[in-house]
Amino acid sequence: MKVIFDFDDTIFDTKKFKEEALFNAFIQYGFTNEFVKNKYQEHRKENGVFELIDFINFVFDKSDKVFNSENIQYEIVKKINTYIKEEYRNLVTRLGRENVFIVSQGDEQFQRLKIKNADMEILAEEIIIVNGKKEEEIRNLCLRWDGEQVLFLDDKFTNLILENIPSNLQQYFVGDENSLNKEQKSVLKKLNIKVLKDLSDIREF
Repeated sequence: MKVIFDFDDTIFDTKKFKEEALFNAFIQYGFTNEFVKNKYQEHRKENGVFELIDFINFVFDKSDKVFNSENIQYEIVKKINTYIKEEYRNLVTRLGRENVFIVSQGDEQFQRLKIKNADMEILAEEIIIVNGKKEEEIRNLCLRWDGEQVLFLDDKFTNLILENIPSNLQQYFVGDENSLNKEQKSVLKKLNIKVLKDLSDIREF
């Protein structure tokens, strides 16, 4: 059995990381959490690709404050490992590296920075970063393991809606079930996508 994991908000507590490590990293320089949040949204809107060093420089733009962007990046990055959800860390360790794969959506450099410093490169056999939909990568992995059961865990409804679902694939929605409307819940049921409330519910593990 092979298991494909999403990274952000599945294995990695992205929301908590942003709130505690990323946005709060600038407080000692006199920037409020709210100010940095707004700069983050502005930076995301203006730039097609997110790179941490560029964002740090963007926060300090037009400021007379003295700072070292590499030192700030180091302080942020060194905390990344603490935002891996413990139940997922235990799960991927138990599965064994050869059975764990990550397909993550986002900006290549920043995603790999997070994944590397979360020690997931050690725990996963292969890590794939996509900018758009994951569908092609998921299907290719299923074809590679034709005849073997494949599980795919993701917190985003749209990432689980695939055309021509491979016969050896079982998908799990690991996000907040309350975020789904009636129509979305109906689609999950129709496509046999299971809502995973607890990792122990997957008996194969």
